[in-house]
Amino acid sequence: IMGASPSPFGTVRAQLSLRQSFLWTDSRVVAKPEVLVFDAASRFDDDLKLTDETTADLVGILLRSLERLVHDTRDAAAVVGT
Repeated sequence: IMGASPSPFGTVRAQLSLRQSFLWTDSRVVAKPEVLVFDAASRFDDDLKLTDETTADLVGILLRSLERLVHDTRDAAAVVGT
């Protein structure tokens, strides 16, 4: 889960709602690290490239966590299938 908004709290509210929905549906999600990109316009250049290093680092960590979840899920499915 990650989001960006022009205001300080827009993505926070949206992510809270998503987390509640995912909890109710027992969905597998990557919830950490929290990536809350507020004041998003200041974190991208004119070509929409992310320029904020801290945000880029958090997005990278989140994507690596997603990759681990996918591999773990695939490995577990392979074990069950044998």
